[in-house]
Amino acid sequence: AVQQVRSAAGAQDWKLVVDLLDGLLGTLGGPAGLPPKFAARCLAERGRAHMELKSLDAALADIVEASRLDGRLPAAPLLQARVLQGLERWEEAVRVLEALYAWKKDEAIFWKVEWAKFEWRRVRRPDYYSILGVAKDASHAEVRAAYRRRAAEQHP
Repeated sequence: AVQQVRSAAGAQDWKLVVDLLDGLLGTLGGPAGLPPKFAARCLAERGRAHMELKSLDAALADIVEASRLDGRLPAAPLLQARVLQGLERWEEAVRVLEALYAWKKDEAIFWKVEWAKFEWRRVRRPDYYSILGVAKDASHAEVRAAYRRRAAEQHP
């Protein structure tokens, strides 16, 4: 069964991965019937498949359970952060990555933390185009006219 999951994941057949892991986890009594580290890896992989299928809530549930079963599985927090970013829960994603970096000092993880912080700052920035009431692809002249119009409205 594990080899089938690997080949399905290699072929990016995420629906098949979910079905195979559902069967594996279900026939063996769920995650409680498996060794914790193996169950955590199965749940993390199923979470990744759910994420690829855009079923982010199911992905998050699997990944959180995987982290609970094996707190030293680095794939789980990385996936959890990606899912949280997909759900636009930027601050939580940063916290998850910072917690991972606290025990796994890795340059790749460091840059993932920095990127998540950048994305969090980016989404909190004001959208100047919407403030001016113009489209994002507006010409320079349109932006300038909207700016002047807005300045005239705000002037005392």
